[in-house]
Amino acid sequence: MNLIQQLDHHFRIAIRHRDLGNNSGAMCFTCCKWTPAHALQVGHFVGRTHNKLRWDFVNCHLQCNHCNVVRHGNLDAYEKALDAKYGNGTAEMLKLESRFTFKMTKPEKQELLLKLKERNKQNKRLIDLL
Repeated sequence: MNLIQQLDHHFRIAIRHRDLGNNSGAMCFTCCKWTPAHALQVGHFVGRTHNKLRWDFVNCHLQCNHCNVVRHGNLDAYEKALDAKYGNGTAEMLKLESRFTFKMTKPEKQELLLKLKERNKQNKRLIDLL
């Protein structure tokens, strides 16, 4: 697994920990339909091609397959959900940030990977205590 694949893997785990916790499912961030854990996907408001936001916790939430794949992110609902959760203008701020070119260096990616691994280790400990 290369560095990008490792980052994606550990980021997915971190998002699942955040949005699922110890539950067997969760509400889709965009359509609010309860979905079993195994059927939820990490959806990005601003696409993964924008490296500045690819591993951003505000930009990513669990979505059902229908919203994430069939409806291509269900972006109108995603925008409303972001603003409802984080405050008005959040979606617009993410759109603005996506317009700037950003290239992470290899050391920055390695540092992020270490932080994600540590976060996931701590989350696992918390879930094991429940």
